[in-house]
Amino acid sequence: MEGNYYARRKFALLKGLLEHIGIEPGRLHFSWISSAEATKYVD
Repeated sequence: MEGNYYARRKFALLKGLLEHIGIEPGRLHFSWISSAEATKYVD
């Protein structure tokens, strides 16, 4: 579970960076899923 919080912190930093360089931060999405839900995100 600790890795999820680390990723969330990095995501927040990345959103700030995107905004700073002129990219709309809303284009980036972070979602918490379990391994059982992986089929929802497979293309």
